Amino acid sequence: MIIDLVWLGAVPPTLEWTAGKILQTERTVQGVCTAIQLGLDQTAADAFFFWDEANHVLPHLETLKDLLSKPDDLWHAGLSLGTSGKPGLLDFVAPTWMFNCDSAPQISATSWRVSLNACLVRTELIRQIGFLNPAFTTLDAAALEWGHRCIQRGVCCR
Repeated sequence: MIIDLVWLGAVPPTLEWTAGKILQTERTVQGVCTAIQLGLDQTAADAFFFWDEANHVLPHLETLKDLLSKPDDLWHAGLSLGTSGKPGLLDFVAPTWMFNCDSAPQISATSWRVSLNACLVRTELIRQIGFLNPAFTTLDAAALEWGHRCIQRGVCCR
């Protein structure tokens, strides 16, 4: 199983990644979109693993491979990384939408509130659904919109 690491940060990683290629990019919408577009053209990876340089230790490769053996399409730590309740405007637009409420961050649940600071996504999902909208100015907002788009199209986001 091949997993390409998308390293979000100005400083190139100093770690060894044996699961696939390392794509290093700035933590911007344009930087990530460009890296993924180039990555899609040049990869045979089963998945992309997004990881922010500010995070501490990478998860074990076996953990990522175990996730990919499950039927879901996208795994993220968005609720643990501050996306809970965002955007607040949704409370007024769709207060009764079943995915508007957040579970506790330590519980594995369906959540569209994606953060690319820690996210594993099948490559085929990006090919079919698309990726971030480059019109956004912040990576966090672009990831939220992408997660919302994914869940609206039937993607299993955990």
